[in-house]
Formats: sequence, C-alpha cells, structure tokens
Amino acid sequence: MNVGGGIPLERVYLYSEPRCQSLHVEEIARYLRDNLGERVEVIEREDFWATTLRHMQRGEIEAVGLKWAQSRVLDPASHVVSRQPLPQEVIYEVKRLTDTGSRAWGILYDAWEVVKIALDLLPIAERSLRNLHVLFTNQLIATWEALEGRYHAMVAAFALPCVISTTGIAVAPARDRGWYALKYLLGRGLEEVGLAFDEINRLEVDDEKLTEVCKGLVLQCVFYHLTGNPFCDDHSCRLYNAHWQREMVYAQLRPGACLCKRHRQMLQQAVARWSTGRTVVETG
Repeated sequence: MNVGGGIPLERVYLYSEPRCQSLHVEEIARYLRDNLGERVEVIEREDFWATTLRHMQRGEIEAVGLKWAQSRVLDPASHVVSRQPLPQEVIYEVKRLTDTGSRAWGILYDAWEVVKIALDLLPIAERSLRNLHVLFTNQLIATWEALEGRYHAMVAAFALPCVISTTGIAVAPARDRGWYALKYLLGRGLEEVGLAFDEINRLEVDDEKLTEVCKGLVLQCVFYHLTGNPFCDDHSCRLYNAHWQREMVYAQLRPGACLCKRHRQMLQQAVARWSTGRTVVETG
C-alpha cells in the first residue's frame, strides 16, 4: 500500500465511448489533471476499438471480432468462454466495434477476456507500467464468481488496461430491495416504478450524471495502478466499492464527493513524489 516507492505514474490515457452520449471524457481529464499534478500527463483519445481497427486489415479486424464473440457469456451460470461462434456473431461484433453509432446493451461479455483483447491491441511502447490506460465501453462486462457459481455484472475491470462499463454503472449495483418488490408486484412495465420509487438513488443507462460518477471510478483505476487495491471501506470515499445503487450515488454524487482522508493523503504523497523534477517523455 505504500505509494512512496515503486514505479511512478507518468501518463493516463482516457479512451472515449461515443456510443454513450452523456460521457464527457474531457471533464474527467480536467478532474484528473487537478488531482494528479502537472507531472502526470493526461491524454484524451477517441474510442479505442474503432480507432485501433481503422488501421488494421480486414482479416485482422475479423480476428478481433471473433475474440469478442468468443468472450460472450451465453449462460451466467456456466463458465464456458472458449467456443466457436457462429459467423453471424462475428459479423455483428465487427460491425459493432467499427460503428461508433451502434448501441448494444443486451449482451454480457467476460471482463477478463475483454481486457486480454484490448491488451493485445495496445501499442507495445505504451504498455509500460508508467502508463495507465482506461477504456470506456457501453458493453456489459462480468466476472465469474467461483464460490457462487455464476457471472456477476461489473462496473469496472482493473487491469492493464482498465475497462469501465458505462452500462454496468446503471446495471451492476443493485437497486434498493423495495424496487425489486415493486417489480415483482407490478410486472415488467416499470417506467412509472422508477419515477415513483427511487428517482434520486438510482442511475440509468446513459445517465446525465454518468461523467461525475466516472471521475470517481477513474480514481479507482489510479489507486489500482498505485497500490493494487482500487477500493476503500469508507462508504463516503470515492473509492468505495458500491454494491447498491444508493451507495454509488452517495459515494460519487453527494455534494463535495471526494476521497477519504487516508486516500487523499496517499494521493498527495504520490503527487509530491512525482513532482521532484522528473521529465515526462512521450513514447509511441
């Protein structure tokens, strides 16, 4: 947990998700610059997938589409990732990856398989541990929980690179129990239930508050990079690992949302260390 040593952070790459209209990466970049100091270069980039595939040959693009199709979770209760997808599935994935106007929220993907696909596409010169890559995606990602014997939707996968699911922000943390009770009683026509029950303590897909929430999630990525632990037990800290929608809203959207004292001091310590005259040189 000591951030006083180790490899310093030099660059943070933020990759936009144009399919999510409420996500404003430039605001997140400004927030990071304010919190990480001038020695850490925050670099905004376009959508990772469309931009990367734009420079690839057709066969290479189809190979990436195949990997995405193989990473689909067809049965949340079955940990089977490696399979032979149908040709139509690969065609669908290629279209989705190359078309920044497409939206697909109903398919679940294995988070660690997605991370591996992205890592293979990162330029080798940018895979240094001095760099933090954060990819936003509107696709739902999930991790296999062996003890429960099923997949669970995730907000983020912390790795190289980190992947944040904008749809997962609305879907992965559970709503209040009362909402599920109303859902059971009233059936699937729930538009009025959301308005009547938990309008304040919930987030929707492509929510206008999404950018503010993502500021805290990117800080979690930063702390994963620094310490290996992106989370905090303090429910008022932006690093809190929210399992409920109301917890997410409180940690990320309450007035003055910030890091707890301990993590604020840890970040200040790291920033002070980075600001000791080191020169940042762009690579790649």
